[in-house]
Amino acid sequence: MAGLTPDADVGFLYSHESKWALSFQPPLTLDGRNPDKDSYERILATFYRGAADAGLQAAFVTPAQVNRLPIAVAPAFHCLPDAAAEALAGYVEGGGHLILTFLTGYADEEARARTEVAPGPLRALAGVRYLEYATLLSPLPVHGLGIQDVARHWADALEPEGAEVLARYDHHHYGRWPAITRHRAGAGTVTYVGTLPGRKLAAELFRQASTRMTRPEPLVVATVPQVSIRSAVNARGERLWFVHNWSGRASTVTLTDRATEVTGSRERLPPGPLRLAPFDVRVVR
Repeated sequence: MAGLTPDADVGFLYSHESKWALSFQPPLTLDGRNPDKDSYERILATFYRGAADAGLQAAFVTPAQVNRLPIAVAPAFHCLPDAAAEALAGYVEGGGHLILTFLTGYADEEARARTEVAPGPLRALAGVRYLEYATLLSPLPVHGLGIQDVARHWADALEPEGAEVLARYDHHHYGRWPAITRHRAGAGTVTYVGTLPGRKLAAELFRQASTRMTRPEPLVVATVPQVSIRSAVNARGERLWFVHNWSGRASTVTLTDRATEVTGSRERLPPGPLRLAPFDVRVVR
């Protein structure tokens, strides 16, 4: 297990400047009144969990590192430097899939609101603009991507400029604007999410973004949400699969090929069911 390089399908861009700015002027509330100083973490966590629920492995990256990943996410990248915007544009034009959320690109690296129409330097790339936004005191029904779910806390009044509408609010007022759009740019794609999606919607967003993605053939398959499977490559070039049962109940996963147990007995395992004890961890190759 020495020298492991974790596999990753999705790269999340973390911005300390945006975190500080949004803790000073929080965009989300805790109860409709009191500002949530952890708004940045809540936005990031919503999309991170969506990727995990879709069965994707995530890593944290800088704008200069996104080119090695098929999907990149800029969650509430409020304080967006011009150099970072240029790197993201190059990533998309080269074939990457960029997921942008509300507040991304609104300000520069000093947290000064940009004079350009939002989302600022990413407007042409996203194929969408907005002049207004609203905070939502209660969740709104939203439909799109083949499911029904909710939008929470925030709504950008998105105006497509070439982007395709993927989801809309079910509301007499907000229904005039899309909740999620998609735009082709160069060889890549930009998905813009103008709200904080419910859990089902966030997961479906990542499932559909990953449909054309090439991934290693899985050695272990799970069908229950309490079991997570992650993989990494060691210094010898062998792929290891880490299987966690996060539940107090026993569970079973399926091995798609012959495997060797790395932890414990180092026994050779045939294809088929592999039992997990409560809170068990198994590592196989």
